[in-house]
Amino acid sequence: DAASWLLGGIEVSKYCAVDMNTMIALGDAIGGVDFDLDMSYTGHSGKKYYTGMQHLDGLEIMDYLRARKNATRAGTDIGRTGRQRALMVAIFTKIRENPELIFNVLSVLADEKETMLTNVTAEEMTLYTSSILAIQPSDIGSFVMTGSYNTALDGWNFTFTDQKARLELIKTAFGVEVEPIPYVSRKYCTWLVDTGF
Repeated sequence: DAASWLLGGIEVSKYCAVDMNTMIALGDAIGGVDFDLDMSYTGHSGKKYYTGMQHLDGLEIMDYLRARKNATRAGTDIGRTGRQRALMVAIFTKIRENPELIFNVLSVLADEKETMLTNVTAEEMTLYTSSILAIQPSDIGSFVMTGSYNTALDGWNFTFTDQKARLELIKTAFGVEVEPIPYVSRKYCTWLVDTGF
């Protein structure tokens, strides 16, 4: 609902999300992944990592996906999401090159002790698998809505979306024009506090 609102009402018809513990299980289920680390850092697990090509198991995948405040390069939310996308493409590439691994992935996702939020049925997931595996890794891309990072509402930190950039992104990605959201601003948040809301 929040993504659809930010996209000006464009429906997000299918979604799938897992928590970090489930990412550990998924990483282990595919036998880990080879990945070129772009920074040295200490992970949330306490393990130290060094720049360069590494073979990451499930826990090590999770450490990299979570790196933000402990990141030694681009330690912001946008920096972290960029690293996450790069690692997810590497994971996808491994599964695409070893399609038998999809059964391991589906087994983890079917496990009731793992956390997955989705509105995709098991039948749809099975149906989509061959189409997903046909995607070329080079065709996977992303768009990032940017904005200014400010403190508002008595000490909370927010990224206030740049409305002009938001409208251009939606037009480019979806080919539609939507309305700006006028009350996504530090000025509006200041007004909320000043008026007692």
